[in-house]
Amino acid sequence: MNIQQMKTTVLTLVMVLVGTLVWANDSKMSNVELQASYGRKLGINITDMHSAATIRLESKGGLELISMVAEGPSFAKLLDLSNLNSGSYELIVEYGVRELNQEIDIDADETYIKLSSRDVFMKPVIRKFDQDYVDLTMLNDRIGTVHVEIVNSNGRTVFSEDIKNVLKVEKRYDLGRLSRDTYSFVVTTPKRTYAQYVQNW
Repeated sequence: MNIQQMKTTVLTLVMVLVGTLVWANDSKMSNVELQASYGRKLGINITDMHSAATIRLESKGGLELISMVAEGPSFAKLLDLSNLNSGSYELIVEYGVRELNQEIDIDADETYIKLSSRDVFMKPVIRKFDQDYVDLTMLNDRIGTVHVEIVNSNGRTVFSEDIKNVLKVEKRYDLGRLSRDTYSFVVTTPKRTYAQYVQNW
């Protein structure tokens, strides 16, 4: 596909959630449509929304440049990227346990959607269960290793493990033997690292 075709290409990315029990309340589809246009602009259109979505534009180094929350049954926004330097950026749309990553290129005049660099995958779900337990559930799009760490408020790792060669993770962690504290539950997947605070009172 040449550059001229890329300018007018609309990508309809359907993010489908696997209907397991832990994701039962988030099992409906949402359509995310992106359109690059002349003048360094990027159109975002989300339909069939059943919960809020978070939209971020980041630099390749992970610096957050734009952040917004999309709510309602549908959402449409035209982003003006004219104040950004020419280069490559990453658009991230988080919807429930799904995450869409799309590489965006900007030159002196226009915005381009890099067709070969888009990805839709499942994020880990970290949930406190009862007083002493934390449940971790996630689904990889391919077999890989998931690294789990529990870090206390002083920054010390009190637990660490590698879950190797897995497609699906369903584990329960017992925090009952740990001291009362606020812990950071860190999950590193083949895609990225996620962290969530868990109170163990």
